[in-house]
Amino acid sequence: MLPHFAGKLAALVLPLTAVIVAFSGCLIMVAVARRKQREKYFEALDEARARYRPMITGLLAGQQEYQQVASALKGIVGPRRTVVLERLCLEKIPQPADLPILQRLCQDLGLVETWQRDLSSSLRAPARRPLRALLSSPGDFVERMERLSFLLRAKSAENLRLIRHGPSWPLLVKALEDPHPDVQAIAARALGAIGEPQSLPALVEQLHRVVLGPGLGLSVRSIKAALVSFPLQFAYHLQPSLKHPHPRIRFLATDIIREMADLEAAKSKDSALALDTFPAELGEIFLTRLPADTNPDVRARSAPVIANLRDPRTTPALLALLEDQQWFVRLHTVRALARPRYVPQAAPIARLMTDSNWRVREASAHALVCLGQFDLLMEHLIHSDDRYTREQIAEELERHGFMAIILAQYAAGAQARERSVVEQLARMGKTSYIIARLQNGAPPRLRERLAMDFGRHTDPGVRAWAEHIAQA
Repeated sequence: MLPHFAGKLAALVLPLTAVIVAFSGCLIMVAVARRKQREKYFEALDEARARYRPMITGLLAGQQEYQQVASALKGIVGPRRTVVLERLCLEKIPQPADLPILQRLCQDLGLVETWQRDLSSSLRAPARRPLRALLSSPGDFVERMERLSFLLRAKSAENLRLIRHGPSWPLLVKALEDPHPDVQAIAARALGAIGEPQSLPALVEQLHRVVLGPGLGLSVRSIKAALVSFPLQFAYHLQPSLKHPHPRIRFLATDIIREMADLEAAKSKDSALALDTFPAELGEIFLTRLPADTNPDVRARSAPVIANLRDPRTTPALLALLEDQQWFVRLHTVRALARPRYVPQAAPIARLMTDSNWRVREASAHALVCLGQFDLLMEHLIHSDDRYTREQIAEELERHGFMAIILAQYAAGAQARERSVVEQLARMGKTSYIIARLQNGAPPRLRERLAMDFGRHTDPGVRAWAEHIAQA
């Protein structure tokens, strides 16, 4: 029985070997053919770059006539014409000054029409069917291609974003409902780049949908990044979101407006927004409603926006937030007050130097430094009973270079306040900065004064430190 089976198996070896060799040969031929095809494509692309890219560069620099360049590019033909033109026109990220010319060029070359057509060809995701039915159906290849068609739609949306093509915003709004999340995200980013006000409500609607139905559609990050890209003057579209019953929607709307306001305030010399710049109805909401919101995250995010407003009610609202029960609300508020226009509020800020949370104490010290209130910081350093508060003040003074000034004034025989600061640092053991100054760039009389003032100190630790300095 065994020899008979072995004989049959031996008879099959040769045909199987021939099939395997033939199949391997076909794979090799396909790989070689594909490689040659790719080589021809890249050769053609390099040739097109060498021929046409200098013309496009000259056009953007104002050294070439538009009609001449457009006519030359229209002469490009072939099955990969669109891909070659995309590479030539959008090989580098366009600069804002180049956008009008590139928009016109892409329009005249038919690229915009192609991108719009490809983007609007959003195909429904194929229905799930049993594996046997899929394998036996002649449409399997088509369905697989449909699954990959999102790449073309995503690329089209990205190209429309790069050239900031405003008239395409309705198609991009529809693309927010695309079956594939990557296309949705790119469409949202494109809408933010274009900045068409009419598209903003659609993005806000998507924000509500994502929060109320987690796991559906776009991510919150994608929607938020798109909304923040819009100018502050269009933030009134978020007004219903600020009054929404869902606390997370109110928080996200507040945080989006905060980022919008920060970008707008950065353009102002005094980092403040006039109410005529900030939508009036939003200003009322931020000044009267949000500081008392039940969601502490909303209260925290509202503080920087309120601090940017130029309104008499701004200061009372911020002072109320400084007394909030939640530490992170106080933290965001004291950070928002760290700007020169709030110097008169230095005393309430200084009271947070004794806050129960160390991050609030640290932010308070930093805010006083930003306000130039070094005298107030020194008073707290001298008289505070909290070791952690004193350490945070000392770190802020060192970080901003003010400790060098204190040591210079102390060495020159200044008032007793500077001596008390040095004594407090010695008691705390925070003398590394002083020692470093003595080793490099110290005032001439600093070592002598330290030894004289603290050589007989009642604190043994301070006395030992002074003796060590004198002998060094």
